[in-house]
Amino acid sequence: TLLLLGLPLLFFPLMEFAQLFITKRFTDINDIISGYSGIAAGIFLGSRMLPKGLSLKPQLELLRTPLMIYAVFILFSGLRPFDWSLSSEVISKDLFAENLIPFYAYFRKTSLWNIYDLVNSLTFLLPISLYWTYQLRKAGSAFAPIYIRTVMVGFLLGLFIEFTQLLSVSRIAEITDVLAYA
Repeated sequence: TLLLLGLPLLFFPLMEFAQLFITKRFTDINDIISGYSGIAAGIFLGSRMLPKGLSLKPQLELLRTPLMIYAVFILFSGLRPFDWSLSSEVISKDLFAENLIPFYAYFRKTSLWNIYDLVNSLTFLLPISLYWTYQLRKAGSAFAPIYIRTVMVGFLLGLFIEFTQLLSVSRIAEITDVLAYA
């Protein structure tokens, strides 16, 4: 129990300290408070939602609700609906041919931030796709149709999110992110 509670208490301050060395990020006490609030909410909701008589042993069926919340997070963070503008200069900043060349931004300027961004994009849908694959395999589906469906859903979701980033003031729509989602 001490390890379960102690690691999150150390994780968020250490993460904010590490951001001192990243040029694109800044430390913020609100991130630490948000992390602690998320832990408290998770413990509270987890203890209330756990069916009677069920232990806290890993049960994959219990992941459905947190993964749906995670899916909403992916949409919200990808769409950034409060950052949209219909200004022609916002839309025109994304309309360059280089944005259609896969991985162009990573070769133009290589940095730890770009590597993090690429790994982050590649793993964004991993928890949901693993759970979905597990459920479909449990239902008797073969790997080939699961793979095709998963890649198509990721590709279409990536297209949708990147298309909406044409309206984003702070984000640039790129084909690399669409491919990473797929």
